[in-house]
Amino acid sequence: MSQMTEWEKDFSKIKLLVFFIYGGIGLYAVIVQTVPFASPGAFPADFIFHLLLAAAAAQLIASFAVAQIVWGGHKIEGKRALAGTAESKVRAALASARSGALISAASGETAALCGVFYYFLTGDPSRPWLFFLLGGLNYFATSRYLSGAHEAVLKVSRGY
Repeated sequence: MSQMTEWEKDFSKIKLLVFFIYGGIGLYAVIVQTVPFASPGAFPADFIFHLLLAAAAAQLIASFAVAQIVWGGHKIEGKRALAGTAESKVRAALASARSGALISAASGETAALCGVFYYFLTGDPSRPWLFFLLGGLNYFATSRYLSGAHEAVLKVSRGY
């Protein structure tokens, strides 16, 4: 039973780390409201907005693709078929959950950072919120994947 408690603690640390990574989005919102911007550059605001929006969308699509590769198709549950002790199987499953969560969180963070870049390039405080919203949606998707990963690690730990 102590082994299960140990991996549950590891999983709680993963969830907390993901939460703090996404907490940066709130910080970015504060920055947009309080920090003055540089004078607008040579490119029009609409061009910069659409360029960064495309980059943020591509980043999120890549995040979902990576999450599907790491977590999809019962990849984590498949760790129970590995040779070795029950503890090594749980550790392998937990490592998959950790890597997928961190990759997905970093992608959501990148989408939100595009909003900050937009603000600093144009001075428009209204459009960055779209990027923060995309980052927030990625957080909820990551949380959903992480819940599924938790269940999968639980199945591996029980051996079925």
